Amino acid sequence: MMGFLRPAGDTAPSRARMIAPFAILLVVLAIYTVYWMYAAGQVRGWTQRWIESQEAVGYDIDHARMRVGGYPLRFTLDVAAPEIAAPQGEGGWQARFDRLSASAMPWNFNHWIVTLGGPMTLAVEADGAPALYRADAADARLSINSSGEGTQRIGIELENLVIDTIDGPVSPVMAMQRLDLTGILNDADELSTRFEAQNVRFSAGTLEPELAAAFGPTASLVRFDGAVTAWSALATEGDARDWARSGGELRIGAAQLVWGPASLGGTGEIQL
Repeated sequence: MMGFLRPAGDTAPSRARMIAPFAILLVVLAIYTVYWMYAAGQVRGWTQRWIESQEAVGYDIDHARMRVGGYPLRFTLDVAAPEIAAPQGEGGWQARFDRLSASAMPWNFNHWIVTLGGPMTLAVEADGAPALYRADAADARLSINSSGEGTQRIGIELENLVIDTIDGPVSPVMAMQRLDLTGILNDADELSTRFEAQNVRFSAGTLEPELAAAFGPTASLVRFDGAVTAWSALATEGDARDWARSGGELRIGAAQLVWGPASLGGTGEIQL
């Protein structure tokens, strides 16, 4: 009988104390779920307003189903069969994807990872004639960092890119093993750019015969690391003369080309 006695002052934990941690967890989960649902609605609203703003300046944007998922770890905007057509003043190009998804973490809506799914069909004007291309990659991702002042950083990663010419002039590049492109805009209106492409294969017949015979159809490495000053003057209208009058220059920190027997590199500054 003595084994069932408790020391004086020792009481069994109350049921309320036992279930309190679980109750708190359920309350936190419920609050987070309400926040997630509200924020998902905001993401859909931001997307729709962005589409409306682009259409107001002449773009034509269409898509199939659009939804927000990813609960509870992230917000993922998933868009099926997105299509975008630019106005003639912006080149009149048209692009279509099988799928597009954009993901952000719940605590940072200024950083989005965009994944392009399926092949892209691109209609453009090349050499004064309409052209239609199909591009597919094993992995195609964009990383976008922005603030209230607009996009500050963008990164593009492509792996095993293949470009097929469906109609019109043949694409100069038919395949690429990897492409990495990063652009960062700082407070001094300077766009820093880093570009690296590996195993770039040129389409048959697009190189001069002497050039193809001397260097071969594949450049194993193309690299550029530099900066463009007075970026806003160039980006606003794309007019190189306005950019030159604003004192714009291209600063080449490093450039490298490895193509067959050739291995070239250099640095410098270019102005118009």
